[in-house]
Amino acid sequence: MSDIPSSPTTAVEGVRPIVRPSLTETVAGQIKTMIVSGKLEFGQHLTERRLSEQFAVSKTPIREAMLSLATEGLIEIRPRQGTFVFSLTEQEIAQITDVRRVLEKGAMRSAMRYDATGLLEALHANLAACTGLAEGSNAAADYRSIDDNYHALFFDFAHNPYIARAYEAVACKVRALRNRLTFPASFIRVSLTQHAEIVRLLNEGHVGQAAAQLDYHIAASFSERAKRLLANPG
Repeated sequence: MSDIPSSPTTAVEGVRPIVRPSLTETVAGQIKTMIVSGKLEFGQHLTERRLSEQFAVSKTPIREAMLSLATEGLIEIRPRQGTFVFSLTEQEIAQITDVRRVLEKGAMRSAMRYDATGLLEALHANLAACTGLAEGSNAAADYRSIDDNYHALFFDFAHNPYIARAYEAVACKVRALRNRLTFPASFIRVSLTQHAEIVRLLNEGHVGQAAAQLDYHIAASFSERAKRLLANPG
């Protein structure tokens, strides 16, 4: 028997260690939330000093966070001008909508091939959560959350990380745009009716028709007036 003591066990088999986010990741997440929620305006000038004071941290994690968000397209770093929250022209909003149309239809078809049962169960649960939604006092905020979940489900069940990452590249910008719009009850009812129709078609195995309905639904997500209100003239 060896006299050398064994090394202490540092991890429990089958249990993943807790990985805490770095300060830079925490700051980036908070700035991202402020952009998406509308607390920071499109095109707003950001300074390291102001954000450093706001978050009570040094400028280093602020600088690193802004570089990270710039790679996601949520912040624009302009040489000799400064750092700004992203903004979009009407044409760019239309282009993002086109990307969504392509990606979501592809994700829907993939999900129906690989996990139709799981997708349909999740979609039905989403629809069930919509009962009386348009008449609620917090209808617009609730609708945004349920609508985000509905569209994300196609990617959750597509089992394709590449298409999911491609979607995430535009999803934050779409959420930022929508969070700056108001949704009357009539709009919410029409949107949820279209959601239900897509699910009905999928239930009946009409994937092509469901994809066409989804394409129409996404294309109508930003009216011409909404694009004008949201856009940077460029």
